[in-house]
Amino acid sequence: MEIINSRQKDDTTLKAIDKILNNLNINGYVAIVMYPGHEEGLKEYQSIKLFVKDLPKKSFTVGWYKMINHNFNAPALCWIEKVGEYA
Repeated sequence: MEIINSRQKDDTTLKAIDKILNNLNINGYVAIVMYPGHEEGLKEYQSIKLFVKDLPKKSFTVGWYKMINHNFNAPALCWIEKVGEYA
């Protein structure tokens, strides 16, 4: 069994998201739920947020939902709509 450190896990997650976005049809959606309530989940949450905020506006619309009347550990939702070509 291969042991994956947290940086490799972040890279794997971001590569998977990028692959999904490349294969997503225009007008298609993807939803990503993150659980920042533990150390690894928080790192992944931060990596995903940095990745999606820089997606090109001509290709994607990105939404981010975070409950504001709960503690920071509450799950978060990112939804992405593909609105144009992405290379």
